[in-house]
Amino acid sequence: MAHNINSKDGRDSMFYIGSEGAPWHGLGTKVNQPLTAKEALVYANLDYTVKQYPLFAQINPTDKLKSEKMVANVRTDTNEILGIVGNRYSVLQNDEAFGFFDPLVGSDEAIYHTAGVLGKGEVVWIMAKLPEYIDGPDGNPITENVVLYNSHNGSKTLSAIFTPIRVVCENTLNMAISNTKNKVTIRHSGDVKFKLEQAHKLLGLSLDYFKKIKPIFNKMHDVKVNENDVNRFSEMIFPKNEDSKNTTRVENLQANLKNSIYNSKGQDIDQTLYWLYNGGIAYLDNDKKYRNESTRLALAWFDTNFKQKVFQNTVTMFNEKTNHNLVEK
Repeated sequence: MAHNINSKDGRDSMFYIGSEGAPWHGLGTKVNQPLTAKEALVYANLDYTVKQYPLFAQINPTDKLKSEKMVANVRTDTNEILGIVGNRYSVLQNDEAFGFFDPLVGSDEAIYHTAGVLGKGEVVWIMAKLPEYIDGPDGNPITENVVLYNSHNGSKTLSAIFTPIRVVCENTLNMAISNTKNKVTIRHSGDVKFKLEQAHKLLGLSLDYFKKIKPIFNKMHDVKVNENDVNRFSEMIFPKNEDSKNTTRVENLQANLKNSIYNSKGQDIDQTLYWLYNGGIAYLDNDKKYRNESTRLALAWFDTNFKQKVFQNTVTMFNEKTNHNLVEK
């Protein structure tokens, strides 16, 4: 059963929109329009909760030994054990996971196109298509799907991804995860709810941000740059020390930055200040060498100092080339 769609009380734990959107496996409840979060919970049988219980070893008919480090995640409506996890694992309920989109569009916005439950309820997914009025900083609407997926057995971290793939089963979920271009991952420890509130910001999904930054990027896009500008920009980001120490290292950093500007993914656009800015961000997010992938992700998401430096130096170049202030003080 490659789809691994859960079934409860004779009803498939999934919904999809319209006949044209019918999944290959033919399962799920068909609806005629996108659903709100509350509706999606019901139509996809996602309206269940998970509770943690202590774990015991039955030593003999009368004696039990309690585990100090592990607990059982139990689906409360079926009393099925979904997974054995560490006692630091924080459960995020399905209805709480839907809150990922609330800061962006509100809780009553009908944006959900598919949602479902896999296995006994161990893994869940929610797929949304953002409203057309939410544009990226390049002026193009965000038309790809945003998929939020979560597990209650520790097999998957809570994650949100952009993907053109329409998720309707376990296979398509795994395909979307493997081919994603942008992803935020949240571990099931600490204050998971707070991390979830911040996740849409990490993906760049801030409506207020787009309203403020979009005109600035549009103006950057109107100013052409040349090779001399790229060289100067690289020197502004990685200036040489006055005492000439570490000159070779700085020159290598400059060369790597310029390589990102010219060759990083998505840089096959007009050579403008916006192109220059994108190249600087691509260097940090995609091309800079790190000791491990965790360090890369942490810096890509949270190193606002470097990104602010890239932005400010792009603004400086705009002001110099146009004799106008791009950002009002």
